[in-house]
Amino acid sequence: MELSTVKEITIPEGKVTKITDALGNVLWSAVGLPSAYQEVEWVQAAAGVGAYLNLGFSFDKAAFIEIGIYRDASTTSSQVFGAAENSGKLRCMISAPYTATGVGAFYGSTGSAFIERTYSMISGKNEFEYTLKKGEIKVKRKDSDTITSLTTQGEYTMTSDLLLLAQYYNGTPRFAGLRRVYYFKYYDKDNSLICDLVPCYRKADGVIGMYDVVRRTFLTNVGSGSFTKGADVNA
Repeated sequence: MELSTVKEITIPEGKVTKITDALGNVLWSAVGLPSAYQEVEWVQAAAGVGAYLNLGFSFDKAAFIEIGIYRDASTTSSQVFGAAENSGKLRCMISAPYTATGVGAFYGSTGSAFIERTYSMISGKNEFEYTLKKGEIKVKRKDSDTITSLTTQGEYTMTSDLLLLAQYYNGTPRFAGLRRVYYFKYYDKDNSLICDLVPCYRKADGVIGMYDVVRRTFLTNVGSGSFTKGADVNA
């Protein structure tokens, strides 16, 4: 049996959380990465490189997002995440930065027109929490109490898959600027964590991607070009 593909193991005593060999090496774990993958600090698509991930689900009424993203001072626009449809009127989308001065933008919609919530970014690593639900579109820095919000967010459901390290804009992927992601978590309208991505590479062949520890799935580049990665993270 190939343990790296196993999502859940149950025995009469209950669910298995970890399997080790006689030397104590972890062969499989229900939490974190399977042994077939090596965690890294980040995954990146350089400016002009069309590498990105398809998350396999769309925005449905509400979302809460946690993400670590990088602002490159030389990048004027970085299309990091999301989708837009209906001529751009419906959106769940992050551009970080949005301008050369380091202003980011988080996009929602009233249901008939898109909304833009802007916020400041620092050079290097940034960590944000984004909320999109009826009556609220909000951005919060994790390292401060700074919150920017609007109350005009509507309620709607989209059909376009959400992308990471790109944006699915009216049926076409777009990927301006350098895009680097340290981690990504997505909570749905019921506040359930449905996607928790860890940057990594597959040890067998060196393929770079992000492993979803919720769905136990390795997401790899579905665009053009290739990703680069940060240093290995040792447990």
